[in-house]
Amino acid sequence: MTEGSGCVASTGADMARYARYLIAAGSGHGAPLLSNAAASRFCQPTIDAPGWAVKGAKYANGLAVVPVGDRPLLHHTGGMLSFNSSIHIDPIAGVGAFASTNVGLIPYRPRELTAFVCARLRAVVEARPVPRPTAVPPKAPEAGDILGRYVDAKGEALVVTASARGLTATLAGRAVDMEMADEDVFIALDPAVTPFALVFRRTAKVVTRAWWGETEYVRAGQAFTQPSSAAVKALTGHYGDDDPWRGSFHVLAQGEKLYLDGTTLLTPLAGGAYRIGEDDWSPERLWFEATAGGRPQRLVLSGVDYLRRP
Repeated sequence: MTEGSGCVASTGADMARYARYLIAAGSGHGAPLLSNAAASRFCQPTIDAPGWAVKGAKYANGLAVVPVGDRPLLHHTGGMLSFNSSIHIDPIAGVGAFASTNVGLIPYRPRELTAFVCARLRAVVEARPVPRPTAVPPKAPEAGDILGRYVDAKGEALVVTASARGLTATLAGRAVDMEMADEDVFIALDPAVTPFALVFRRTAKVVTRAWWGETEYVRAGQAFTQPSSAAVKALTGHYGDDDPWRGSFHVLAQGEKLYLDGTTLLTPLAGGAYRIGEDDWSPERLWFEATAGGRPQRLVLSGVDYLRRP
């Protein structure tokens, strides 16, 4: 590991001390680390932060500021090989909560837990009725416009129905229970079933097709995407890095477009590079290199080498 992330080991007691500091900083008291003015700037919401998956979230100068109930709380999350963590701070009530779970490399942060603990502690401080926890597992998302029948180019039907956790995808007589990983993206509850997400694509906000790996399924009346060219197919494959912090991923072709693991678009740029995702502000870049036998044997993602794997 060559970066600061993951190189600091903190105990629960350390995080409690940090939470107490953030409570003070959020109240404008920066000592012993910052001046009072700097502490106020550190915690001052500055820009919208929709990436925090909380409506109304903003980012300050090192911390997110997210609404919990009727109050903005200081917030951040973090993840590494073995742990994913979350912290919420309510400077007004003088309370905070930190939680860490020993799972890593998956898109999970215990933010709902720390937000609930702060709300419950606030209720105690203010002598109000304590809130009730939300149900676990979470309520299945509304998937009405996703449900239905799709077919692939060979006429194989994919039938999508609602289930308690999300949806069930039935293909060739096999039913796969899935849950939402992102908007219009679902993953199997049993990861041994498939490594790829089932991704629904929209045209003018209407679901017209689904991709499962490199197989396209369309609704009745929809045209199939033109097959991938040989040049695009040559770039696909499994690329990996022996550094466990990096891991591996698949580059998949869906028509003439390339996706990381079928979900994240690779946007082609001038000079042969690709931008990760569709947002033009993203600084992340990817290159294919070391061509042998017509196929790149190395992929460079923002300076890190990934080698082609079987």
